[in-house]
Order: sequence, then structure tokens, then C-alpha cells
Amino acid sequence: ADGAREQGTASVNAPADLFGYKFFQNSIGWGADVRITKDGEPLQTEALCAGDFLPVKDKPELGIYFQAFYPDYTMVEGSGPSTQSMLPRNPAYLYQVYYQKQLLGMNVLQGDEKLTIDEYAVTFENPRNYALLAVKRDHFTWLVLIGGVIMLLGLVLAFYLRPAAVCAVQEKDGNWHVYAQ
Repeated sequence: ADGAREQGTASVNAPADLFGYKFFQNSIGWGADVRITKDGEPLQTEALCAGDFLPVKDKPELGIYFQAFYPDYTMVEGSGPSTQSMLPRNPAYLYQVYYQKQLLGMNVLQGDEKLTIDEYAVTFENPRNYALLAVKRDHFTWLVLIGGVIMLLGLVLAFYLRPAAVCAVQEKDGNWHVYAQ
């Protein structure tokens, strides 16, 4: 646009305020490129975050779920896959394969191993850290503030301006009359 620049740092619970927008750090984690070939020919490459699902482009009923990444993979007897450090020394990818929404299987691929499903081959590569940012511009923050003040005022009135005693008197006709003093 006009070449204006602003600078800020966003972190958990401390958004950056730039150009009238608030930038929040939403999450962090590991991601990787998922490469799918069909009969040896490139079909698709997508960058996925751990926890993302990727349907195969020409066969959407077949999908790969990238469940977790282990930068320095080790298998711990009795507890499953783990990582020894956060440095990508021995990368491994925990995946699940689905066909028509049914789980076909899951396993761990290490390094440049391939997952083969019929004519498709799936590889995970280029692991990297990511940070997701949420961008928000809320013109009605003042309405939320007013609502909060009204609610707080109502709570104060409910707890501190209450009757000192409640009395009940039975009338001659058998009905009860309840009143506060």
C-alpha cells in the first residue's frame, strides 16, 4: 500500500498490535512436507502441521493423517514412540492411513522411508517448526467491556443488596404470605 511499516513481537498472552490489528500466537509445533507420487510420477506436495489430514488429490476417499513428529526418534519399551531431544537428528513421522473414513493402519516412518499404498507412495520430508498466528480486528470490544461492567454490577447488587431476613406467615385461609425484612 503506502509502504508504512510497523514492528512488534507476539507471544502467548501478549499480542502484537500492528495497523489496528492484533496478532496472537495461536500455537507452535512441528510440520513437514508430505509428497505423494502415483506410479512414480509426482501427484501432490503439501506442507502439513502435525495433526493435519491430507486427502489424496485424485482419490479423496484415501487420506493421510500426519499425527505426530519425533525430531530425535526412539522407541521406548512399553510406552511407544518418543523423542530424545528437540533437534532433528533422527526424524520420524507417525501417520495414519484412512480409506472411506475407515482407519487402514498406522505406523512410524523414519528419515526418507516411503509408505506405499497400491500405486501411491507417500514420503515425509523437510521437517520444520511452525508458529500459527491468529489475526483479529474487533471493532466492538467496547460493547464487551460494557457488558462485563453491567454483569459485574449485577453480581455486586445480588450479593450485597439482599434482604436481611425472609419471613413466612400462614394466613387464616391456609395460604402462606412470604415477605422480606
